[in-house]
Amino acid sequence: MDIRDRVCLVTGGAQGIGQATAEALARRGGRVVVADVQLEKAQRVAASLAVPGMAVHLDVTDNESIQAAVAQVAEQLGDIAILVNNAGIGEGHLIEHLDEEVWQRTLDVNLTGPFRMVQATLPQLKRTGGHVVTVASLAARIWAPLLGHYNATKAGVAALNETLRIELKPYDIGVTTVYFGTIDTPLLSHGMADPQVAGVRDVLGRLQRLGVSPLVSSQDAAEAIVRGIEQDKAAVVKPRRAFPIYWVNMPFQRLLGKACANIPRSAAERRRSDDHSADEVGALR
Repeated sequence: MDIRDRVCLVTGGAQGIGQATAEALARRGGRVVVADVQLEKAQRVAASLAVPGMAVHLDVTDNESIQAAVAQVAEQLGDIAILVNNAGIGEGHLIEHLDEEVWQRTLDVNLTGPFRMVQATLPQLKRTGGHVVTVASLAARIWAPLLGHYNATKAGVAALNETLRIELKPYDIGVTTVYFGTIDTPLLSHGMADPQVAGVRDVLGRLQRLGVSPLVSSQDAAEAIVRGIEQDKAAVVKPRRAFPIYWVNMPFQRLLGKACANIPRSAAERRRSDDHSADEVGALR
């Protein structure tokens, strides 16, 4: 996909992977929308881009906020062609002591947030023949202690995106799921500073020293995302040596995708037929 002059919306775009992705998209000539709950930071990022961008306040847990932001972008820049679902949160807790409020908040941001974003932008993505990127994690495939709630949301968002890929194929909308390991971001730094995750921190340190899970910069992560869009990749895995973790169940998913290729189209046709029948019944009444 050629990114030049395409409207690109990045959630959680004010820092970390989101900021780096906004910068990488702008370098390719994209018209970037930096969407974040931290509007002032988003505005500073948007103003600093190679192609000056637009900043919008967007809370992925609030449908009104999402609808307002999407409408504002359409009015000022045109239809969204690239959606990057990047906004996410995470902190360490044993499941035994996990507060339900933390569970629900993590679920709302990391899993329901991308669902809301896709539903809100899909009419525009259909018109532009666009592309959806959702940042999952290797936590979708391998589950460390103290991160049960985070692991669950990332496994969920990966499943959501894999399903979306099949359903949107008839519309020629690309879908990329991103599986990152340890990325050098404020989220990681904050999480690893928590005394509760000392054991996880030690294991990650050993894996990094052995070269199994090296710490990847936000800029390298962003470049991988953008190449995934340009090359219409089904998945982006970083670091590459973690690819076997991703690959374990993918042959079965690809086989399922091929077997079910006609289901989204026939389901959409049935829906249109049902809607038409309902209209006719309404007219007769």
